Amino acid sequence: GWRDQHPDLDGRVADVMAILTPATTRHLPPDWYGAYDAARAARWIGERDESVLLAVETATGRAAGLVILAEADDGELQLGYVVAEAFWGRGIATELVAGVVDALDRPINAGVSTDNPASARVLERAGFVLAVNAQGAAHYRCDPGGS
Repeated sequence: GWRDQHPDLDGRVADVMAILTPATTRHLPPDWYGAYDAARAARWIGERDESVLLAVETATGRAAGLVILAEADDGELQLGYVVAEAFWGRGIATELVAGVVDALDRPINAGVSTDNPASARVLERAGFVLAVNAQGAAHYRCDPGGS
């Protein structure tokens, strides 16, 4: 998890503040919206378990994004991700999602707001297929084992 990647709480707070901005959270659930000051970032971190991974740009060590994995009550794995604005348009999201699919090699679900076609394309490039198109959200599934 990211606590192992970044044991320093102040460093994790700075990373969250850099990644979770009004622009990056606008397609996420409403309780994620808005700016993150140090106190809100620390609360966000405290509410997360080891299912958060920090994506770091190798060349600079800068935080590029977050990958969030959660197991649903039915045992299905749910994937979420957020890419820092400074890294938009560079293929980071596709690389992150494809890396998770390859590493886990198990069925994964992901949801996308229907007003976020770029994120839907990221999922499709990583092997996800549209499973359900519900009101306001599209639900995708990737089943690398084919089961």
